[in-house]
Amino acid sequence: MEETISLKEIAETLKKNILIILASMIFCASAAFGYLQLYVTPQYEAVSQVLITQNAQDQNSAVQNSEIQANIQMVNTYSVVIKSPRILKKCGARD
Repeated sequence: MEETISLKEIAETLKKNILIILASMIFCASAAFGYLQLYVTPQYEAVSQVLITQNAQDQNSAVQNSEIQANIQMVNTYSVVIKSPRILKKCGARD
């Protein structure tokens, strides 16, 4: 009753049916794409940015490399925030 199947037989079966496998994959992907485009309402997402600043430290301490890197990243973040569409809107516009 027990029948064993080798990997070689499995590979041959897959090779014989490769066109059917590919066609069914393309059909299913197309059906899913069509369904998503026609029937599913888009889900919108929001993006937010959190600004974290450091407390003022002792003025006599030497400036460390990590502090310089943090300040550079903060300048880059501020430049992105300033160029964002919400900031660039007209001043009189409300949400």
